[in-house]
Amino acid sequence: MKESIEFIDALDSQPEPTLDFKIDEPKPTAIPMLDCKHITKEELEMQLEKHYQFVHDIFHAISKSERHEKYKDRKYHSMSSSQDSLTYNTSMITFSYEQKEIMLSYLYKKFDNNEFHTQTDYFFKVLLPELCTKIFMDIHNMSKDEAVAYLDRRPASSGAC
Repeated sequence: MKESIEFIDALDSQPEPTLDFKIDEPKPTAIPMLDCKHITKEELEMQLEKHYQFVHDIFHAISKSERHEKYKDRKYHSMSSSQDSLTYNTSMITFSYEQKEIMLSYLYKKFDNNEFHTQTDYFFKVLLPELCTKIFMDIHNMSKDEAVAYLDRRPASSGAC
């Protein structure tokens, strides 16, 4: 005698449950476009004099600067434009072209009195980014960590034409 066993799947007779999830994704907050383009030539010149010792100490390796150390380590000269490279720099976008010219002229006057400007590469890769960051910190009342974190996530432009 054969017995048959009937299996009843309780889910077969039931409609499949639906799962409705409403996920409230946080809306990205707009990053304020902070810069230093509003400061006058006179204010910039005061900032340059105020931070002379800061730049001097980096130039003469008295103060620790990661950019200075990388520059002196020859392997960094051939790196791409990745974030580890000295060509990666976000602080200079917060200044106008004219302001950067003033800062560069100041650096030449104070740290490279050679008529051939032998320090240009060093100025663009080390001192100018350090100086731009320092002035940005002052203008916006930020610590170095706060300024670097902001500058790393700040868009290059406001997107407006």
